[in-house]
Amino acid sequence: MSRLAKSLVAVCAFVGQAPPSTHGATDMKPIEINMPRPEHGLHYTTPAPTWDEAFPLGNGILGALVWGDGKPLRISLDRTDLWDLRPVPEFHSPEYTYKQMIRWHHEGRTKDLIRVYEAPYSRPEAPTKIPAGRIELTLPGEPAFAEGSLDLIDAKAAVRFQNGAQLQAIVHAGQPVGIVLIRPAGKVSVRLIAPPFGGRGKPGEGSLAKLGYPPPQETRGENWQAFTQKGSQGFHFAVYVAWNSDGGTWQMAWSVASSFEGDEPLVIAKRRVESALKDGFDRMLTGHAEWWKNYWQKSSVRLPNRVIETHEQLWVGDYGGGPQINAALDFRGFQVYVGCGLEQVVRPLPPEPVVDLGQYADPLDAARVRDFYIIHRGLNEPLNFPDFDYEHWIPPRTVSGQYNPIIAQILREKLLRD
Repeated sequence: MSRLAKSLVAVCAFVGQAPPSTHGATDMKPIEINMPRPEHGLHYTTPAPTWDEAFPLGNGILGALVWGDGKPLRISLDRTDLWDLRPVPEFHSPEYTYKQMIRWHHEGRTKDLIRVYEAPYSRPEAPTKIPAGRIELTLPGEPAFAEGSLDLIDAKAAVRFQNGAQLQAIVHAGQPVGIVLIRPAGKVSVRLIAPPFGGRGKPGEGSLAKLGYPPPQETRGENWQAFTQKGSQGFHFAVYVAWNSDGGTWQMAWSVASSFEGDEPLVIAKRRVESALKDGFDRMLTGHAEWWKNYWQKSSVRLPNRVIETHEQLWVGDYGGGPQINAALDFRGFQVYVGCGLEQVVRPLPPEPVVDLGQYADPLDAARVRDFYIIHRGLNEPLNFPDFDYEHWIPPRTVSGQYNPIIAQILREKLLRD
């Protein structure tokens, strides 16, 4: 059983008991906020040898797992919307009902049960989570792992080596970008590994090559690496990694963007990474830590047993981190899973309305127009350029030479307000 599963079992066993009666209580006092303490986090004196023992990081969009000993140190990547959503015909057929399943069971029609309810799970053309690759960092010399930790108070992973070098890593709470700092550091070797799509992996059960994707388009420069991957039904995504150094400090940032955000996910991911590196790790950490401080202040649970309380804090931290569980599907041992047909029991939510903000000749203009719309409509969505002065910016016209009607309405409202 995994560490996370043990945590869930322990918490459920405890909280399932009835709470003590408060009948007749008159002196009710506010509960003191029980912020996570250092002992609530994860602490390793030996490196995590596999991804399922890694330090999990995430923000609800982007996920990462930090593991390894520095020869190399690995960061497995994930993003919540990386799915192959090709429909499964059997799941939408009249035979796919619980009533039909029970009837065939009583009639002994095993072949029909396998055909409709089991066989589709062995085919790749079904809804399945796909991985985003992995970053491998090799530190100079012969780095010897000393200790590692995951601090819940600010969702930061840290690794210390016996030569004095220290690594810190976060997935920013408010931006779909991750950033790493190594100090002091010499020349760090970076390797971005794309998942083995396009027939590059070993054939067999669970091989990503079974999905039928083309090979990734990999590019690199002096201080950056990237790849773009095409999926099914027009879906595609991109990963961009870049790094810089200043004296004895080395930092790296990465981002994963998908075609759900725009037609050029590589441009979007690159822009986020460059912005993060410009701000630097320390400034990014400040905003990130403030978000987590506010998160932990929204609720407080105290448990009489220290071990159970530690499990509870880890579980609550997992809710705040979002998709790091998906990042655990590191593609080295990745299996092709399919959907469970829950649409038969859960009524699907209506699709969110698509807001058409127009077509623009410059992708950067399109990204800024989207930010302009988000800010002036008060939406809780990440920005492409969070530091841009949108209050005094006039959006451009679309490729048709006209203002987009939605943007024009916002401009009219601003004019009347100002």
